Amino acid sequence: MPFKSKIAFDPQVFEIAKVDEKRRITLPKVKLARYYEMEVTASDEIILRPRALVDPREVISKKTLSVLNESLLNLGEGRVSAPIDLSEFDEVVHEKAAKK
Repeated sequence: MPFKSKIAFDPQVFEIAKVDEKRRITLPKVKLARYYEMEVTASDEIILRPRALVDPREVISKKTLSVLNESLLNLGEGRVSAPIDLSEFDEVVHEKAAKK
């Protein structure tokens, strides 16, 4: 669920951030979100995307949690299916990885 801010953001306004000895940066005093997903690009740009943390019990149904619990119990007791051959998907996975 993407975070929606009520604060208008002007991408033309830039602030200078300095990295301290412990490799921390201080964000400007604009309250957008408490948690961020961070990406460091190949050109050393730091991209922060606001994220909202939610309780999994609020977004995963009781039925789904019940099925997951039953599956874990079966796994613990050794009741599992035969291995599945996923080698036919290797090419697709490698193509997607190469695009990144």
